Amino acid sequence: MRLSRLPRLLGRLALAASLGAASQSVWSSSPVAYYVDAAFPLNAAEIGGDQLDALEVLLCRFGSTQLETAVVIGHAAADERNPELIARRRAERVGEWLMANAGWTAAQIYTEGKAAKQPVATNTTSLGRAKNRRVEIELVRASNRGAPLRQDCRPVWQDQLFSLSGESAMVMARALVRSGRVSADAPLSAALQARRLDLFEALASQGAGLKLTPVQHEGVARRALQSGQIDYFRHWIKTPDFAARRGELEELFLATCESRGSEGELAKLVAELHGEGLAIGDEKALACAVWRKSPVLAEAYLNAGAARFMTPQVVVDAGRAPAVLARLLVRGADPRARTAIGTMLFHTMRLDTTADVRRLVDLGLDINAQGRTFPSNRETTPLREALSYASVEVLDAMRQAGARLEGAGPLEEFRGNPDAQLWLLRHGSPVTDAGRTVVQIAAQDKGAVQVLAALRERGVDVGAQNTSGQSALGIAIERYRPDVVRFLVDAGVDTQGIVTYRVRTPKSALEVAESLSVMAHPVSISGMPAPEPFFSPDLQQRKDLIIEILQSTKRSDATL
Repeated sequence: MRLSRLPRLLGRLALAASLGAASQSVWSSSPVAYYVDAAFPLNAAEIGGDQLDALEVLLCRFGSTQLETAVVIGHAAADERNPELIARRRAERVGEWLMANAGWTAAQIYTEGKAAKQPVATNTTSLGRAKNRRVEIELVRASNRGAPLRQDCRPVWQDQLFSLSGESAMVMARALVRSGRVSADAPLSAALQARRLDLFEALASQGAGLKLTPVQHEGVARRALQSGQIDYFRHWIKTPDFAARRGELEELFLATCESRGSEGELAKLVAELHGEGLAIGDEKALACAVWRKSPVLAEAYLNAGAARFMTPQVVVDAGRAPAVLARLLVRGADPRARTAIGTMLFHTMRLDTTADVRRLVDLGLDINAQGRTFPSNRETTPLREALSYASVEVLDAMRQAGARLEGAGPLEEFRGNPDAQLWLLRHGSPVTDAGRTVVQIAAQDKGAVQVLAALRERGVDVGAQNTSGQSALGIAIERYRPDVVRFLVDAGVDTQGIVTYRVRTPKSALEVAESLSVMAHPVSISGMPAPEPFFSPDLQQRKDLIIEILQSTKRSDATL
């Protein structure tokens, strides 16, 4: 089934389906990428099991939209007997299935094998090789205005199984396994994924007759843990299947942190795993507890031997979780820890009180040390971090402790904390670009009038323009801010030649205000039709106030 080469198609919407052990379904707008968990067995090309599930879901998601072309590319892993042949056969088998089940013709389908030349994962591990034993499908619609792709698709057998319960569901699950349509663990995993806990409990009972291999048993247990089904997981760790792999299961400690279970239940489970002889092998589990801001889990991991993994990164990250940090410090963590990129507790710990500042200073932390809170960030000082949220009292305490203003940054960077902006102005923070500063201050949601007034007292021209010709008055009008407009007009700024983000040709302030829309535009949700704009009484009221302010100013000027 080798068809003619395809022309380049304009305005097409592609659907790439990788039938490899990749990741869970992911969709984007254009082009649409589709990934499913399904791997071809070693040296095999027949369609069945996971491959069949993936193709059924693919057809369901694609719907009835008219197809123009399907490109099917087969791939192999480097360790297969004849990668070129097996890759081509995989593509051909999928193409044949599409013709038989989707009603597409041979003229619409192109198949090709790429052997092992285009791996998506390393061939040095079994997981990587499984990902490379795949088929990629690109479906080209006849129109790029096709029906939306469905999000609720699953294999046909799952819909049939989910329509049943109790003994009926167990009978069907056994029939599916005996026929070879699914593996013994598939019904259990599907029930967990669909949150059909009643069905999962029925299928997990001894009466269900689903005999799992040790590997399948482990897989279901891990999925149960992730879904919060702690009892099933707890039962598994008492079985011979668990005991046989005890030395290879250190990562289960991290899995407990990533579970949906309650923190108390998970902490008990950590203790049970430790009691079964499992050892924590790295800092990942403790780091996860820090990320979850869970002192209960952190304590459980520390009791299970994680105290030796209180690395500088873990300790500094715990600054964002005070209750966890307290547990680490009690166990001997170094409060002066500093990460490889210079971050320390002064950068990550929220300083809500002056006592917080004094505590860190007394511990010997450098209040002027530079560091990055994240590798992609620029270096900052503790004062610069605190300016985004801290109270004036905390900032005063930092100043008294020796924090320097150098490098604090321009006022406009702290638009969410106008008190900090005023604090910087009181302490002589320089304003190097008046136009940029006043325009951005006028655009901020809180404290704009107070900060502009303080700038004016410092001698800054609140009527200055930025490099794009925009002024604070124009931006205040565009953002429907009558309070800021009144302040600026009273300050005597120029009301002519106004330029804003949307208005590029200079106009009078009154003209800009009169052109303001009073229609609100709701935020659109990805994949949904854009909602219609609607009339906003609030915008109408703000617009009227701004026009009234500008008209009264115009009349006053005419009288003079």
